[in-house]
Amino acid sequence: MKTVIDNLISTSGWSASGGATVYGTNQIENFIAGNNTASLILRFNALNSNAEKSYSIDVTNYDIFTVWIHSRLLGDPEAIDVDQFIYKIDLGTGEEFYVQLDNKFVPITLDISGVSTISKIKITALHSEDDYLFLSYAVASKDVFPLDIFAGIKEQLEFERDQYFSQRLIGTISGTTGDTSITFSGYPVFIDRYSVIEIDDGVNSEIHHLLDREGNTFELSGLQDGSALLNDYTNANVYLYYPIDFGMTQREISLPSITIWGFVSEREIISSEFDLIYDTISVDNQTYQERQVGQYLNWNILIDCEERESYEISGELAKIVRQFLGKRIIWVNGRKIHIEYDGSSTEVEATENYDIVPKIQYPASVQIKEEIYNRKTIYKVQTINVTTTITQED
Repeated sequence: MKTVIDNLISTSGWSASGGATVYGTNQIENFIAGNNTASLILRFNALNSNAEKSYSIDVTNYDIFTVWIHSRLLGDPEAIDVDQFIYKIDLGTGEEFYVQLDNKFVPITLDISGVSTISKIKITALHSEDDYLFLSYAVASKDVFPLDIFAGIKEQLEFERDQYFSQRLIGTISGTTGDTSITFSGYPVFIDRYSVIEIDDGVNSEIHHLLDREGNTFELSGLQDGSALLNDYTNANVYLYYPIDFGMTQREISLPSITIWGFVSEREIISSEFDLIYDTISVDNQTYQERQVGQYLNWNILIDCEERESYEISGELAKIVRQFLGKRIIWVNGRKIHIEYDGSSTEVEATENYDIVPKIQYPASVQIKEEIYNRKTIYKVQTINVTTTITQED
């Protein structure tokens, strides 16, 4: 589970001092995370120059803070000593941490277990050189698998749907706030019982799931935006909507729709699993967090494209999934994860002569590391003076 602290797509709310500059935004995709449209650029050219933005976000239920960062000129993946770090970060928790920069665009993570509120993001330069820092997609999270994998797939499928597929107009309706049914002005195409629609008049919009039908009149179910209209409409456009969800065993079916399944995982040995990971290096206490690397799991995923009887709609649902799988990327709790085809797609024909619901199924596999060891605090070794006397025996 996650909450987005800031997508970092604009300079709004940011201020700088001591020689730093809120430089602008970047549109190069290689330096943007989380399907965002831009990332933030900060410029530093003096020791202790800094830039910050204030927040008030409850992170009580989360244990990891993640933000993607790239130093244009000074990233050093070999930095291990406190004197080698070139930036520090302050989340308003009463403690500052060193930023573990790479020479690539990478996520940094901080342990925020025990933290209740993030009140700011403040970056301070520990150098006096001229450098540009790219920041993207700041997220607070706590891993809950496979739920978070489902959420990541759903989010990415919705991104593909909304970015690349035009809405399909099916008719118009008029109605009053509180109406529990809607009536189309003409015969609506491509919809029937269990369809999901979006009503949009250019000012207000809402999404509803349809139930019983009498002619051109449909009853609204309690799913999506509820069993009654939220706004008044006059000749508002109605569009066919493709819901994307997971774990639909306890709810009315939606047709057409894309549904994600998969609770089965398989262990995969990638590392020795005795390696140690270090993060959350405290500026104030000169401590860092250490934990043993977790286990790598392959999750077997099945994506269903279901539609009542239109091959045209089924083909569009399938294309959304193929386009998604072809790009091989999902975002899980701020991390970039690969997803792969795991075999051939399958067409499943209906076996009954009523409620005919054929489907196309796409198998996929997601490999992700699951942390299973707790962090422990490692303290800085104190200086020890040793005097050695060498003598020669006769």
